[in-house]
Amino acid sequence: MNKKLFFPLLLILIFGLSTIFAQDSTKPFPKRISGGVVNGKAISLPIPEYSIAARQVNVGGSVNVQIIIDHDGKVTDAKAVSGHPLLRQASVDAARNAKFAPTFLSGVPVEVSGVLVYYFNPSTSTKTSGNFVEDETIPMAFSLLLGIYDNLKSDTEFIGIIDDMFEEISKADSSLKLNGKFSEKTPGEQTELIKKVKEILTTSDNPSAVWQFQMGSEVGELMGHVFSQFLGKGELVSETDLLHSLNDIKSLTTTAPKSFPTSVLSKLKTLGNFSSRKDLGKEETQKEIIKTLLELFEMITPK
Repeated sequence: MNKKLFFPLLLILIFGLSTIFAQDSTKPFPKRISGGVVNGKAISLPIPEYSIAARQVNVGGSVNVQIIIDHDGKVTDAKAVSGHPLLRQASVDAARNAKFAPTFLSGVPVEVSGVLVYYFNPSTSTKTSGNFVEDETIPMAFSLLLGIYDNLKSDTEFIGIIDDMFEEISKADSSLKLNGKFSEKTPGEQTELIKKVKEILTTSDNPSAVWQFQMGSEVGELMGHVFSQFLGKGELVSETDLLHSLNDIKSLTTTAPKSFPTSVLSKLKTLGNFSSRKDLGKEETQKEIIKTLLELFEMITPK
């Protein structure tokens, strides 16, 4: 190639490339990104009100709310895109009060478009947000089931309840990826799932969830012990063991959160009041305790 032509062409090429790179480097970041389902990313996720009208007609199911989260993590727009009409407004109102941490892209704050999913269960009058920690009884039911798991995990009916519990939790918290039944997973996978949910509950800044976890652990330990001893071996449980557990349960009922369902709390108080009985070593009394435990179990576990 003629040298006289080569250098001008080289200069043109260099200038062209520098212009392209300059354009790329100054290309603006997107102002808004898509976040998909964002329940698990919320730092505060209020529970929607379950309206009287919705309860009266036994309405339930899920509601999806499309939201826009601004640079500060506040919800600036919310619109229900699916779900029963009687549940939509309450879900939108709750979504508007949700809080998120700011989202950054290469150090630049951006808006996020996402979806919040709320679940309404008419059979138990329980409302759940996408964060199961906010639920009225799920945290307690979970820790209760774990308390008796070691004693009854060979029971197929009990394992079915465990499967239902994890399915309920995975619906209510998008950060928990169940991908199949809990009972079908390897022991290692089961341990990791249990560990993750326990961490969510015990580190929650929601006082109700922490209290429920403590109460559920106490009741579950008592149930596992009583069921395996009295029902499994046909032997009476020692008065000392019963008294210790019943006293702990009674003590916890005095610090119950105001939002906790009164019907369940009443049953817990009935259980705790057995601690004042002088006949804990008798078979009839232990049958009464078992009956109360079963009634409580029925009230809080998934149907």
